Amino acid sequence: MSYKVLHVVDHYLQETMNWLQELFLATESEVNHTIAAIYRSSDENRYKILEGFGLQITYPPNHFNRICSFLTQGIDEMKMIEYSKNENIDAVHFHFGNVALRFEKILNKLNCKKFISLYGFDYELLIRKNPETLNIYRKLAKGGANFIVEGRYSKKLVESYGIPTSQIYIVEMFFQRALKPAYIPWIIPIRLMQAATYTEKKGQLILLEALSRLRESQMFIVDLYGEVVDPNYYKELKHILKINKLNSVNLNPKITLNLYIEKLKNSHVVASLSKHTEKGDSEGGCPVIIKDSFSVGKPVLTTDHCDIPDIAIHQYNAWLVKENCIHQAKEALQQLTRISERKYLHFCKSAWETAIEKLQSEWTRSCLLQAYQNGK
Repeated sequence: MSYKVLHVVDHYLQETMNWLQELFLATESEVNHTIAAIYRSSDENRYKILEGFGLQITYPPNHFNRICSFLTQGIDEMKMIEYSKNENIDAVHFHFGNVALRFEKILNKLNCKKFISLYGFDYELLIRKNPETLNIYRKLAKGGANFIVEGRYSKKLVESYGIPTSQIYIVEMFFQRALKPAYIPWIIPIRLMQAATYTEKKGQLILLEALSRLRESQMFIVDLYGEVVDPNYYKELKHILKINKLNSVNLNPKITLNLYIEKLKNSHVVASLSKHTEKGDSEGGCPVIIKDSFSVGKPVLTTDHCDIPDIAIHQYNAWLVKENCIHQAKEALQQLTRISERKYLHFCKSAWETAIEKLQSEWTRSCLLQAYQNGK
């Protein structure tokens, strides 16, 4: 199989979306990848950048960048159509629903297969904010677009929107993060970590609330890493730390991919208490950090949110709690303070086995290639 695929993304920057680069790497022996990024950090890349498309900027895009991008929308559309035709592109793959919506008017001019990957807010929040989004998704499907989702929950959700099952493909993103399990001694303090944007749906506040109610909170060191996208939420996190004197919890800035993997390896448990927000935002699928934690042999403390239960199994490779439930999160933390090293290592082994099965079978690669081959 040899495919030419044009990937259309909102941004392709060195500092962000490492999982997308890993997705390209997993399939580069069969797929010739070209990137059309509305915002990009440079033209130097392992993969071809569509010349004349989008803006080269310093991350993050500012208001002026967004105005310029709006004014050059027509040029970007023309570039995409011409390149797809001249280079005999087999498929155009839109990453994030809002990117597909942006170019919705020209999709029928692309004489090739079309794929739309839905992540996070694409599944629910976009539709809640603008109900017309649902009609556009249906229109795109009727015009032949295929949808890529992350698990069974998200597939059923998209089916409920009226998208034909035959046009929905599941691609779980498992990437090689270690050659062997990164076991560390089970000793106090217990090290928890999370790397995620500081936003409500990532559940940092639930974790801190649970810790504040736990008598044994001093038995934990918690390191959170991420970008502040909601200043008010971040302020609330800092307030919880201050009033409850949670001195062993650290709110750290975003880190590089290499440091992220190192922090995963040197933690006992990864926490990811994902939830639906009051506005209806959600993970939609399953956070990559959960799969990455399994890929280094680390169990997770997580929730029954969206596609997470597809791979996170309670009392096997995870402590699974009801989303938005502080009480259950507290009880799970309490269990961590009482388990033996033997029991902990059993969780680690199960986490590693969950990932290695997917990695050895090249699950992510084969699922994406199958979608490209079988797509409408």
